[in-house]
Amino acid sequence: MINGMHALLYSTAPDETRAFFRDALRFPSVDAGRGWLIFALPPAELGIHPSESEQAPELYLMCDDLDRTLHELAAHGITVAREITEARWGRSTTIRIPGGIAVGLYEARHPTALAIAASEAAKYAAPHGGRTIIDDFAGEYRRYRTLGEKAFAQMSDDALNHVPAADANSVAMIVHHMSGNLRSRFTDFLTADGEKPWRIRDEEFKHRVSTRDEVNATWAAGWNVLEAQLDALTDVSLGQTVMIRRQPLTVNAALCRSLSHVSYHVGQIILLARITATAPWTSLSIPRGQSVAYNANPTGEKVAKS
Repeated sequence: MINGMHALLYSTAPDETRAFFRDALRFPSVDAGRGWLIFALPPAELGIHPSESEQAPELYLMCDDLDRTLHELAAHGITVAREITEARWGRSTTIRIPGGIAVGLYEARHPTALAIAASEAAKYAAPHGGRTIIDDFAGEYRRYRTLGEKAFAQMSDDALNHVPAADANSVAMIVHHMSGNLRSRFTDFLTADGEKPWRIRDEEFKHRVSTRDEVNATWAAGWNVLEAQLDALTDVSLGQTVMIRRQPLTVNAALCRSLSHVSYHVGQIILLARITATAPWTSLSIPRGQSVAYNANPTGEKVAKS
């Protein structure tokens, strides 16, 4: 089965050509060895044109706005090798990139197959464990789980149960709510409604005194259900439909909604932890006055994979 397309450009200055695709166009790549970069391409399409004679295949980079793109490329020293051609199906020109290569640049005015190409790419990736987007979701979930754990690790046992105002929630109550939500949403995620009949949401906000061990166990129970479901998904799953309170959502939409819910409540946990902390606070972000040092070595931007 065809699972992709491999294009070749022949260059008299391959290092400069590769640098153009890497730095100017910011195409991601893999190193096949000794700096030989193989670039991932945006979604692509193939057109078949009638011809009176044999002609060599042509390569066009596609853009939404030809004039703006030419202006942006000029900042990288890219020149126009042919005047812009105006036609009912689009606008095109040829640019000269490093290595003496002439490449077409095209602003389409016809319906394109790019969205279909993006969808098909995910399908082709699936048999090989395609999880690029799912892994991004999982990484962000892990980030918020870690932030929450680092926050209530800096709280006293009493502070975990402190209710700051009437009708407000303690950290322990927020943890019970988050855990109940995650367990309900992600138990049988693809096959059962996300609001389970056994969940009693109002009970999650009932004031109770919880030990630290109980808070930790309740927190872990919700996250463990979520993470088990994420491990079973691939990017193809994102288009499937799930139900939450009898309302249909795509898996992608359900994950976006869940991640937003998690971030909202983890933010509350961090604020409550910061307010109630009695010992010197260990920053969960870039400490004050250390932005320059952090920017030189931004290790916190990397989400460790479990």
